Amino acid sequence: MKMIVSILLVFLIISACKKDETEDNTSVPVNLLGNATVQEHLDSGLSILEILEDFPADSIIGKTYGGGILFYVNPSDGSALIVSMSDQSIAAEWGCEGTIIFGADSLSLGSGMYNSTDIDSGCSQPGIAANICEFYTSTTYIDWYLPNKTELTEMFYSIGPAAFGDNNNLGNFAFDNYWSSNDFDSDQAWVVSFNSGVAEFKLKSETARVRAIRAIN
Repeated sequence: MKMIVSILLVFLIISACKKDETEDNTSVPVNLLGNATVQEHLDSGLSILEILEDFPADSIIGKTYGGGILFYVNPSDGSALIVSMSDQSIAAEWGCEGTIIFGADSLSLGSGMYNSTDIDSGCSQPGIAANICEFYTSTTYIDWYLPNKTELTEMFYSIGPAAFGDNNNLGNFAFDNYWSSNDFDSDQAWVVSFNSGVAEFKLKSETARVRAIRAIN
């Protein structure tokens, strides 16, 4: 009888220990990054869409991600635009003066890549602005392109000279003209001034600065 009681006591002790271990495991917080900053969330591998569940889109603008700086975030689907950290050229031609590049007229955010593709197909001149962006290789990403007018204007106001607070010229842009991927006519293409934010056209044989961007979905 004493032996049976002893066995029962041992069993109860073991069961109690296992229960304590289970309770200890469940007490460990699931989200170890619960108090992390937006940048820490991005660095940890969380997607932008996941971060948008707890943070507003504006708080993601200006953070480093995907080889550059985030300058536009679509809060509905987590798609975003990223600009490279520095200029790829301080004086490049748009190229192929005298030739209209059909199709290089898209203006919506994220569509500059289609303009760049059309420029690449319609202009064989080497070393032009669109080529410089296409062959930008200082990061692990290979999908960089020449931004359109809308994309340039967006970065001017979100992380450029017209941005407020900590984002003011976070992209370290020059107060100069930057080529867009938008054609104007056979001899001219559009630039955006990062001094005023105004878009104007210049001869394709003239030079302007180049800054590559990429889109993520």
